[in-house]
Amino acid sequence: MKHAVYNDQHKRAAKSLLYALTLNERDDWLHFKQIIKLRLSEKERAALAFAALRSLSIEERENVARKAVDVDLIGLPLPPFSDVEQDASWWAERASIVEKETYLMTILQNLPANDKQQLEQYLAG
Repeated sequence: MKHAVYNDQHKRAAKSLLYALTLNERDDWLHFKQIIKLRLSEKERAALAFAALRSLSIEERENVARKAVDVDLIGLPLPPFSDVEQDASWWAERASIVEKETYLMTILQNLPANDKQQLEQYLAG
């Protein structure tokens, strides 16, 4: 292994890993996920994931990989707090593509006919 100078982002990510391993609770691992997303590049996270997956048995590797690619759902949009458009934008920025598609299709199916027609005209430009 090469001698390397550790950068601050790597030190912080490693410290967060230590906390997650020590506390070993679901929420701690979810926080770790957020921290490494901020502290490590996508390439570094991919290398970390690859190494971790390759350390598992084939059966467990497949199980973990299947769970990892499942969609992270943000959940139902909350009732508007103040500004409906702002709250909707907040939810849409965080929702998974599955959630967005599901809500969009359901909303479209439940629009009154004249509103649906106006929307189609608007989208057609």
